Amino acid sequence: MTWRSIRRIDVARSWQRAREAYASVVAKRDALKRELAWTRQSLDELRGALRDLRAASLAGMKAEAEFASLPLQ
Repeated sequence: MTWRSIRRIDVARSWQRAREAYASVVAKRDALKRELAWTRQSLDELRGALRDLRAASLAGMKAEAEFASLPLQ
């Protein structure tokens, strides 16, 4: 005689676990989307600040060059 391992499957519980797992994945996905949006916004702000710093640095270099080209009296 062969013995087979018979498992009882609780279909309702299995579906409940699947719904919980799906909800968890969706929540994680949504959190990652929010984090990505925040990161992109921060990157845009940093790029703007970098442009401002470059412009200020260039203006400073131009002013120094102009000052150096002034005749001494």
